[in-house]
Amino acid sequence: LSIWDGTVGDWEDPSHWSSLWSPDNGNRGDIFIAQIDAGEVTLNSPVTIEALNLNAGTLDIGIQTLTLLGLDEAQISGQFNMAGGTLDAANGVLLGTNSTVTGFGTIAGAVRGNGIITATGDLVLGDASVSQGFIYKGILNVGSHRVTLQSADTAKMDSFNGNPRIQIDGGTLVVPNGLSTAGG
Repeated sequence: LSIWDGTVGDWEDPSHWSSLWSPDNGNRGDIFIAQIDAGEVTLNSPVTIEALNLNAGTLDIGIQTLTLLGLDEAQISGQFNMAGGTLDAANGVLLGTNSTVTGFGTIAGAVRGNGIITATGDLVLGDASVSQGFIYKGILNVGSHRVTLQSADTAKMDSFNGNPRIQIDGGTLVVPNGLSTAGG
């Protein structure tokens, strides 16, 4: 487990991490679980790790790719930003109630949980190869952009008072296998 020190800085700077190196499975053959509890972390190069726990604070991957290989879902309860990048989570992403995902790019892996997702450009969410590739109870702000929800079966979103919590302002929501809304 490598824990961020709660300051503002670059992922690749080992002085901010509790481990000897910045978390990247390519660093000296180590296998890393990265944990961020506070602060702002910017990813400036592609990184592969076992797992991510973004408990609070901000992670900005920009245009980079963050690959998670582990057996557990990525845990995101803080602010996750992307600007054309990819979060490639082999075992999916769990968005906590206080999570905020903002940007454009791809979250490749089953997406479930709560929070707020706001597209600032084209955004692809979920995993088309698995059942329940997108199950979400939060708010999805499509805006004027194109958002694609991927799932091998119907994508699912809870609704509030019979209305799904999807906000579209001139954009497009693409759901190849349909969208199911439930809740009250």
